[in-house]
Amino acid sequence: MLDQYQSRSPDRGFKADLLRKELAGLKDDSIALRRHARHKLQHDLQIYGGELSEDSKIEGVCRDISQSGLGAVTHDAPAVGENYWLIADDFEPMQSPVHAMCVRCRLLPSRAFDAGFVFLSPITLPDDLV
Repeated sequence: MLDQYQSRSPDRGFKADLLRKELAGLKDDSIALRRHARHKLQHDLQIYGGELSEDSKIEGVCRDISQSGLGAVTHDAPAVGENYWLIADDFEPMQSPVHAMCVRCRLLPSRAFDAGFVFLSPITLPDDLV
């Protein structure tokens, strides 16, 4: 039935081309919106709720990092919009708790979670990453 409507519209190809251009522009714009370059980084990560208690601990692995945030793969889902303390014992800039907010979380096919965090307190990355 959808084919009937598509065949009746003589400018369907023109509209589809415009949408493709619009989508291509959005993709480029979304990349340009990043404030800092990302760097691949794999370090064990502990994610704690506001009170730094063991009860709220989520374990994960840092996937990538920038001066403004990081991506991680976790066993449990952090809540989007919540504030957390992130610690990576074997990564010098994050040996002390770093305050961050979860800005995205999605379930992966492996039943792990891909989460993104934005830092609420600044960190300085080592020169070999920048």
